[in-house]
Amino acid sequence: MRSRQALVAVLLCAAPLAAIPAPGLGAPVATTTIPAPLEAITTACPGGTPGGSVVVAEGPVDPHPPFGIGSLHLLQADVHDVVGIGRSFDLLSQFDSVFFSLYDPDNYGTTPYDASTWLDIRVTTANGTFHILQVLDYGYSGWRAREYSTTSYYTVVKEDDGGWVTQGSLTVDAFRTQYGDGPGAVQVVRAPCYAGYLTGNPAGWQPPAELGDVTYLDWVRITFAGEDQPYYDFEEHVVRASMSTTRLEITAGDTLKLSTGLTRDSAPFAGRTVELWSHHGPESAVLVGTAVTNAKGRAGISVHPTRETRYEWRYPPARIKSPTLRLQVATKVSLTLEDTTLRPGDTLVAKGSISPISRVLVTLWRRTESGDVQLTRDSLRGGGAFSIAKVLKDKGTYKVFVTVPATSDNAAGRSVIRKVTVS
Repeated sequence: MRSRQALVAVLLCAAPLAAIPAPGLGAPVATTTIPAPLEAITTACPGGTPGGSVVVAEGPVDPHPPFGIGSLHLLQADVHDVVGIGRSFDLLSQFDSVFFSLYDPDNYGTTPYDASTWLDIRVTTANGTFHILQVLDYGYSGWRAREYSTTSYYTVVKEDDGGWVTQGSLTVDAFRTQYGDGPGAVQVVRAPCYAGYLTGNPAGWQPPAELGDVTYLDWVRITFAGEDQPYYDFEEHVVRASMSTTRLEITAGDTLKLSTGLTRDSAPFAGRTVELWSHHGPESAVLVGTAVTNAKGRAGISVHPTRETRYEWRYPPARIKSPTLRLQVATKVSLTLEDTTLRPGDTLVAKGSISPISRVLVTLWRRTESGDVQLTRDSLRGGGAFSIAKVLKDKGTYKVFVTVPATSDNAAGRSVIRKVTVS
């Protein structure tokens, strides 16, 4: 057997910690199973027999999974089990990137080779079988989002006489240049027994005293060149909330009912408390109210905003949100006429108010068969009231109304049409 260099002094190169991904990364695909082309990994290091499991289940209570309440559980029955999720490739050159959120509750060890969870890109070339490795956890707490690509640096080891021999730190591209291309798999695995290989003593490896038996994964994405794979959100049950209403624009002061349909695994989810939240511009979201879903999974709340507002339904136990509804609110404009019977040369006085109050010009119009004709305009007075005067010289029936332009908060407003007779 060849002599082996222990990896005690070799630092496994980890990519910088990423923030937990936001919806901007792309819409997730919630799933209760492991979807193709991903595959469950259930093997074992020497000294053990495959007995672990990879299941979608409810996530840990504290800390909660970053998305929803479910996650992929990598459960070990024996310390030599290797359990995880992966994707096979025909050639290493197909590999593009891997992304996932991970929570490994084990908290032991101070060196990389004490880790219990790994990214293992296994590949067989004409020069042998290699493991391109990243240590994923050796004492962190909470969920961590990770992303690795062909340009990340990995520790490379080669299988040799039943053990592993380090080849140094390389990128995937540099590895292919040096050792060639070939088939294999990208795997995120719970495998604390890898520590035995990395210390050069797989047969005598002993698990740390604080070793647990589970690692949690969520929001997994393994892509090959030229693909656009989705992020998979593992959920024991897939819960979704819809948003619906009868109009997308109202007038300030009007009341509109917003509804949601809550489903679990595509069936109505009854008796659940849902929340309606609103936000305007850069302001923080505000809780509007709560409602309980009926037998059909439906619930609704009536709103009466005075400015453009965005709304969304939330179901906190599953940490989900409905699509956002942008509700445009037109300025409310009232109109009265001092006198509706005038003589030629008399002055029409139009009065009214707008709500909400803003600094705008109020325009008086006449409706004709050939189109609307502007009569006059004036600035809004204090308190939201206005008064516009216009001398009417010609006889006839005038159909008049007033408008105010759109503002940053409100859509343009228009009054009802009033009639005045000049005879």
